[in-house]
Amino acid sequence: MRWKSLLSVALTERQLSTIRGGVLLLLVAAVLGAFVPSVPDWSHRFLGAHYVDGYGTQWFYWFVDRALKNGFSTGHTDLFFYPWGKDIFGHTGTNVLDAILCIPFRRAFGPVLGYNMFVFAGLLATAVAVWHLIRDHVDDPFAATVGMLLFSIAPYQMFELLQGRPTQAILLFPVLFIRHMIRVGERRSWTDPIIAG
Repeated sequence: MRWKSLLSVALTERQLSTIRGGVLLLLVAAVLGAFVPSVPDWSHRFLGAHYVDGYGTQWFYWFVDRALKNGFSTGHTDLFFYPWGKDIFGHTGTNVLDAILCIPFRRAFGPVLGYNMFVFAGLLATAVAVWHLIRDHVDDPFAATVGMLLFSIAPYQMFELLQGRPTQAILLFPVLFIRHMIRVGERRSWTDPIIAG
C-alpha cells in the first residue's frame, strides 16, 4: 500500500506501532463507550430510546412469536380493527426475519434481556462480516480492524438502534450479500452465490 510505504519512510517501526496502538485504543474506547453504559440496564430496559418504533418492534416480536407458537398467520391479525383484522404485510411490511431470529433469545432470557442480547449479537456478527469484507480487499488486518470498529459506531447504525429499529441497525445480511456478490466474480464456488442469495 502506498500510504504505508510513505509512512514507513517518515516514521520508524516503533512510531508506527505506537500510532496504530493509539488509534486502536481510541476506537475500542469509542465502541465500548457506545455500548457499555447500557449493559446494567439490559435486563429491565430495551436498548434504544422509547419511541413509537421501539414499541412497535417489541409488539411485532411478541406477535410473531405468538403466531408461530399457535400456528397463526404472521400476515394478518384481528388484534387490530376487530372483527375485520389488519393486513400486517400490506401495512407494516412485516420484518419477520429478525423477529424469528430473536425468538430463541427471548424465550431463553425473557423479552427484555433476550431482545438486547439478540441486538448485540446481531451487531457483533455484522462487525465480523464487515471485517471479512474489508480483509478481502485490504492486506492490512489493522486497517480492516479500524474499518470494522468505525462501522460498529456508524451514525446510521446508532440512530436506527436508538430509534428501536433493529431491522435497520443490524446490517449483517446486506454486508454478506455485498461480500459474496463480489466474490462470485472472483472465484468458483457454490457457497458465494448461495450466501449472496
